Amino acid sequence: MANPTAFLGRALFAPVFILGAQNAIDNADGLAQLIDSRREQVGLSGLPVGSKQLVQVNGAAQIGLSSAMALGIAPRLSALGLIGSLVPTTLAGHAFWEQEDKGEKKNQALQFVKNLAVAGGLAVIAGTPKK
Repeated sequence: MANPTAFLGRALFAPVFILGAQNAIDNADGLAQLIDSRREQVGLSGLPVGSKQLVQVNGAAQIGLSSAMALGIAPRLSALGLIGSLVPTTLAGHAFWEQEDKGEKKNQALQFVKNLAVAGGLAVIAGTPKK
């Protein structure tokens, strides 16, 4: 029988990714401009696809992976995939070190560390032995 606490914990991650990913997909044109400006910095310069497609694929992956994880479908593998999707999202989207405005720098730093915390929770899920 599945552990209800583990199920609840995994399920609570899904809305963060689903809502964030849907927002990214809906605003792919604007986010593509951000990705274009940071593509080399986040290691995406060699990919043969456009930035808009990267945003859309990342969003679709986050929706699929978080849904699978929440439902207990390959949760450890799904968590690892979500960690991987957070790396470019966090580096490109929350580069607080590039901000000059003090308030914006603080806001982006907060978003950055929130993503680190989410990645930490996902790492716990990924590292939980299968029973």
